[in-house]
Amino acid sequence: MTTTLTPQALADAFDAFTRMSVQLEQSYRDLEQRVAQLNTELTTARSERQEELAEKEHLADRLQAIIEALPVGVLVLDGEERVRECNRAAREQLGEPLVGEHWHAVSSRAFVSLTGHATEVSLHDGRRLNIAGCLLENEPGRLLVLHDVTETHALQELVNRQQRLGAMGEMAASLAHQIRTPLSAAVLYGSHLAKDELPAGDRTRFSGRLIERLRHLERMVNDMLSFARGGGGGEDLFSVDDLLDELHQAIESQLQITGAQWRRG
Repeated sequence: MTTTLTPQALADAFDAFTRMSVQLEQSYRDLEQRVAQLNTELTTARSERQEELAEKEHLADRLQAIIEALPVGVLVLDGEERVRECNRAAREQLGEPLVGEHWHAVSSRAFVSLTGHATEVSLHDGRRLNIAGCLLENEPGRLLVLHDVTETHALQELVNRQQRLGAMGEMAASLAHQIRTPLSAAVLYGSHLAKDELPAGDRTRFSGRLIERLRHLERMVNDMLSFARGGGGGEDLFSVDDLLDELHQAIESQLQITGAQWRRG
């Protein structure tokens, strides 16, 4: 059976086809515009991404240059304690090779021994390093910083030496002041012993006191040296009479020179 289309049906079909063609053309144009927009956005994003990567590379290079120029040694250890990165100061301090070496092997090779400080070590050339470390945040491993404290210790030793010299000067001044009285007594007794007409009893008495004053000086020097070496005070017991007798002997020469008298109540 053959279907015959009327002219009106053909016109309607043609109009429908035309509308569909227009819609498809418009959709195609919209799609082209969207594709062009996406290409532009993609190009912009790619350009921004490249600029961002370039900036990060520039920042990484700058940080690497800064780390390389630092006067302290910097090492990055991985999770297996192997050196992954290091700077110039670390290579100069520890020697090469470093990268790829296990930290235990590097420390055994470079360090002589531990110092009195838990974080300080000594190198073979006599330098002293202070080692500080921290764990990496986003990956296994740790960061080590090696600071040369040789000059710091030398300056501290110089300061300590100056302080010791100052203390020795004060001690010498104090010692000179302390020995003046017994020394003057010893000189006085010695001058008495030089007299030809001195009775034998007085000569014996003056010589005994001279020896006692010299021994007193010796004890004072020994006590001062013991104090300078960090020694403590003595624990000897003595009576008040012994103390007064010792005091009388110490100032007897001054009493004779000034004509003063000694009296005990």
